[in-house]
Amino acid sequence: MSLPSGWIDRIFEKLQLAYGNRFLAQWSGLDVNVIKADWDNELSGFVQHSDSIAYALQNLPNDLPLTAKQFRALCRAAPAPKLKELPAPEADAENVKAVMKKAAEAVQVQFDPLAPIRRLRARELAGDKTLTKFQREFWRIALKNELDRK
Repeated sequence: MSLPSGWIDRIFEKLQLAYGNRFLAQWSGLDVNVIKADWDNELSGFVQHSDSIAYALQNLPNDLPLTAKQFRALCRAAPAPKLKELPAPEADAENVKAVMKKAAEAVQVQFDPLAPIRRLRARELAGDKTLTKFQREFWRIALKNELDRK
C-alpha cells in the first residue's frame, strides 16, 4: 500500500534540508519521480506506522545521505510505541466469593464419580460383547464398594 499523497515529498524536503545538495546528487541523471516511486515502494509498509518515519527523520546520521533502503532500516529501528495500560478491573470481594461458591456448587452437582461405572454396567446389560473380563468385574466391584460405604 502506497504512502498517502505528499508524504514522500515531505520526507524529501526534510532530507534535502539535512543533507543539502548531496541528497539528490547521489541520483544525478535519474528522474526524481522514479526515485520518489522507489522510496514510496520501500516505505509502503509504514502507512500505519508514521511514528517510525518520524523517528527516522529525527535520527538521521550526519555523515552521508540515506538511500531508501537505509531510511527503511532506520524506520524499522524505531522503538515500539508505548501503549496505554488499561486500569485493573475492580472486583467486590463478596461478589467474587459468591460467584466462586456458585461455580463450585455447579461443578459438584455435575460431577458423578460413578458415571464411568454406570456406563460399563449399562453396556454389559445391553449385551455389549466388546467388554473385557476386567471391565465386567471392575464395575461390579466398584459398585459394590460404593454401596457398602453408604
